[in-house]
Amino acid sequence: MSDFFDLFKIPSEQQVRLSEILTAGRVDAPVAAGDFPLLVFCHGGGLYREQSTVLMEHLASLGFVVASVAHPHEAGSYVTAEGEFVTSNPTLLADLQQAQAALTANTAWCTSESLAERLESLGRLIRPLRSSWLGKLANVWADDMVFTADQILEGSVGLLAKSLKPDVGYFGMSYGAHAAALATMKDVRTRAFVNLDGGLFTAEPLRRVLGVPVLCLTEDMSTSLAMTAMMGRQLPSPTEESLGMLHACYTHDDGTPDKRVHHVSIRGAAHGDFSDLPLLFGSIPGFVCFPGGIRVLEIQKGMVGAFFSRFMSGRDEDFQTLARARFPDEVVIHDARRTI
Repeated sequence: MSDFFDLFKIPSEQQVRLSEILTAGRVDAPVAAGDFPLLVFCHGGGLYREQSTVLMEHLASLGFVVASVAHPHEAGSYVTAEGEFVTSNPTLLADLQQAQAALTANTAWCTSESLAERLESLGRLIRPLRSSWLGKLANVWADDMVFTADQILEGSVGLLAKSLKPDVGYFGMSYGAHAAALATMKDVRTRAFVNLDGGLFTAEPLRRVLGVPVLCLTEDMSTSLAMTAMMGRQLPSPTEESLGMLHACYTHDDGTPDKRVHHVSIRGAAHGDFSDLPLLFGSIPGFVCFPGGIRVLEIQKGMVGAFFSRFMSGRDEDFQTLARARFPDEVVIHDARRTI
């Protein structure tokens, strides 16, 4: 994570504190009896495989087997279980400037109240990303996720060999959410997909339904300092009648929304809040809104857990009813039928 520390100027005392944080996990814990659905997670670009440990442990407590995929040299630096320090490729950070320029030049994909304009903007956004690592690695990361699911379901993890259902759910954050969407399209075993404040970086999901229930949980663009800086203006607050940030993603080929795609904005949330970073570092201006980010993490746990429980485990849980009951002033459930 040294490259991450440098990027966000994390003080050394906070870096040391990370080594002292305990999680709810146990090494070599016995496997409970029963058949469990498999979930495969992909972290954000430049981040690391443990970035959403709190959410993953919560999902495990609900009866899911959760795997998080590392991408050696293609993401943040990390230490393997064997103690090897795997460094990040420095050219990846250089490509981020190209991506930032493309995003700044094509903002209508997430701001226009015309769905047609959003779709056109996405097409313009994707083209310059083809030559960047964001375009080149998306399918590599997706293939890593599907390979991981293959290996686990085919018995490579001996303890789990007889404890798994044949179904898979994919989820990811930021760039990892796009990789998870591609994995969803590649894997016929997929039953549900969750996008945690991600986007579209290659063209495969453009004007394409994913064929499974989808939950898109996104930040509040009206309060995000990063979004305000990129757009050059403050955006309006989200409402149920407005388009969600990702409303132009995963549509039918004619641009009409797929009713299986659920768009939810979390009031006051910033991009980094869709990870464990608020717990680890507190506030990072423009990226993490502490302490609000801890509340965002609680909302993620509730909604993602209920969503996967309904569509992967067949439990009679309505995640939208749960959201309105538990977080009435904090979530906005957008009208999925909007076709402007």
